[in-house]
Amino acid sequence: EALDILAAIGLSRLELDAIPCNAAISACEKGTQWHEALGIILDMRAQCLEPTLITYGALISACEKGARWKEALDIFVDMKSRLLSPSVVACNALISACEKGIRWQEALSVFFGMEPQRVEADVITYNAAINACDKGARWHEALA
Repeated sequence: EALDILAAIGLSRLELDAIPCNAAISACEKGTQWHEALGIILDMRAQCLEPTLITYGALISACEKGARWKEALDIFVDMKSRLLSPSVVACNALISACEKGIRWQEALSVFFGMEPQRVEADVITYNAAINACDKGARWHEALA
């Protein structure tokens, strides 16, 4: 239904911007429709709409909910290539996506990359990183 509303905005005389796109991506996340969320960013680019930090965070979260670590990582890399500084929410979602994919090395790479990027870890970050080590049977890294 969120996608239908987004399409209706595009057909109306209203000017589409990132805000309704972000809301639609968030709705896709809640419905574990990661592939639909990725379609929205493609549509945004086709309409020359610039994705925001919120757009990227919602996309990474949608991929995390769908256990799509590779897509989440690709989105994260794209966000950074556009010189957008990652948020703690985006980092947490990516670490969790990597944990679900049993990609503990990638999860720890994101975790240890946060401080140099001036992204402050929170309790969710630490929990996600520890869970990633646990899933990868890397208890030593979890204690480090």
